[in-house]
Amino acid sequence: MKTGVYLLFGEDEEGKDKVYIGEAESIINRLKQQLTLKEFWNEAIIFLSKDENLNKAHIKYLESRLYYMAKAANR
Repeated sequence: MKTGVYLLFGEDEEGKDKVYIGEAESIINRLKQQLTLKEFWNEAIIFLSKDENLNKAHIKYLESRLYYMAKAANR
């Protein structure tokens, strides 16, 4: 089980760039769910730790920072 943050990239119905930012305790299981829940995306970026040094607090912080960065960029 790998805790991590993920970004799903694609386009909305109008052809504008769109990103969805999420976090999960099991990143692989969550991405499998997103295959059916979020249909717009065709590219993903995942942040996780190879030695499990990222805890839930780290992940929540990263998710929040990425969210505000995307918001500032109108994504």
